[in-house]
Amino acid sequence: MCRMLQQAAHGQMHGMGLSISQVRELNRMWVLTRFAVNVFAFPQVGDEVSVETWATDRTGGVRAYRDFRMRDAEGQILAECASLWLLLDLKSRRLVRLPDAVLQIREPERVSADTVDSTTLDPPEAVTGVDEFRVRWSDLDENGHANNTRYIEWLLETVPDAVRAGGGLSSLDIQFVSEARPGETILAVSDEANGAYRHRLTAGDGRVLGIARTVWRQEG
Repeated sequence: MCRMLQQAAHGQMHGMGLSISQVRELNRMWVLTRFAVNVFAFPQVGDEVSVETWATDRTGGVRAYRDFRMRDAEGQILAECASLWLLLDLKSRRLVRLPDAVLQIREPERVSADTVDSTTLDPPEAVTGVDEFRVRWSDLDENGHANNTRYIEWLLETVPDAVRAGGGLSSLDIQFVSEARPGETILAVSDEANGAYRHRLTAGDGRVLGIARTVWRQEG
């Protein structure tokens, strides 16, 4: 579902000449820093879904806020998502001002009254779930580091099987802190607190790559 949402964003930005591959030609790089999604129902294999995406009126300066909504064939909302993107200079890795074409997109609708940068997520403390991964070539995106959807896959692996099978993911909120490079070993850890799971991804050199919070439904 996260891939579908981001593909919709890519399609809109490509039409504006500002997709990931297009801004690379301008020595720029889009970076996703926060991604918060609420899932109301999951589509099944073969279902037809549609994705709406728009830049909200929070966008300005160097911060690009983009919201998403996924619907089924009957128009029922399956998921809603808010996200925060930054544009970096490809060589210096410094923030650059958003292009005027992005700043002029001023849709007032928001999927949530809360902004995705209003709070800092808490990392796990009493670790109960641990897994380890290695960044492979197939994990990389066009910028040469691990695709953000891989971060989500890695952190979800630390949730107990019984919880994952119990009713499905209800919400995911993730902060992307640093990039995972080819060949690096990634450590994913989590704990459970107040009915939610707290997650952290770190590289072998100790760099924090991401922090997340997930909430899961339980059958019955």
